Amino acid sequence: MLSQLAQPLLSGTLMGGVYGLIALGLSLVFGVMRVSNFAHGDLLMIAMYISVALWEGFGISPYVSIFGVAIFMFFVGVFIQKAAITPILKSEKERSPLRLILFTVGLSIFLQNLVLMIKGGAPVTATVPLSTQTLPVGDLIVSIPRLLAFVLSIVITVILWFFISKTDTGRAMRAVSQDRETSLLMGINEYKTYAIAFGIGTVLLGLAASMVSTFLYAFPTMGSSYTLRSYVIVALGGIGSIPGAMIGGLVVGIIESISAQFMPASYSEVVIFIIFILVLVIKPSGMFGKERK
Repeated sequence: MLSQLAQPLLSGTLMGGVYGLIALGLSLVFGVMRVSNFAHGDLLMIAMYISVALWEGFGISPYVSIFGVAIFMFFVGVFIQKAAITPILKSEKERSPLRLILFTVGLSIFLQNLVLMIKGGAPVTATVPLSTQTLPVGDLIVSIPRLLAFVLSIVITVILWFFISKTDTGRAMRAVSQDRETSLLMGINEYKTYAIAFGIGTVLLGLAASMVSTFLYAFPTMGSSYTLRSYVIVALGGIGSIPGAMIGGLVVGIIESISAQFMPASYSEVVIFIIFILVLVIKPSGMFGKERK
């Protein structure tokens, strides 16, 4: 029995690391800004299409273009923040106004239909030479692209934790998150901090997108499922918790992979959401989150 679960456990762990990296951006944005971004998965989709386009059009491997895509996504995030989110926040007293939720839902629909109009509905992927490479480890088969994506996810998580914990900008983000009024009195530029947080969130999506574009397909409507997964992961790990997002991603990846061995793949998401509901009932703040006063 254990030998039968070893391969799905390994595969789920590797994919769970990627899920954690994707959810990390959502956790950061929601933790700092209290913004529910329902276009999170669609921004991942856009970044994947960019990575694939660079490979198909110019022969630039996603492993080479990864930082270029990430930088581009940073400016996309900052633009969205300054052009739309900041004006909405300034015009509303609530931190998560209904207009902002409607905006991110509308942005999600817009991005899906924009890609559908330009590229059509056919799924695309960057089939680089490394895409099909595997590494045998005893009786197990390790996908090299998934392993690289997992390693990058862990490295980025550690770097982000260090940035949030040890730098002035990171401390400013935590200050705004914990007490907005006091942080304003201390001279912290609230909206500049928000722009940096949103930009970092989209950078994380750019990094994840470049890696997964070598072994997953991108298609216009894929964003919705990744947005939902990210919310589940954030709830499991705790809002704003960096290690929580990664561990929550691992939990979701492992559950998804192992449950698929005993039931149809579509049912594995049901298991994930059952656990999601149980966590919300038993510990609403998540594994590593703190109750907000």
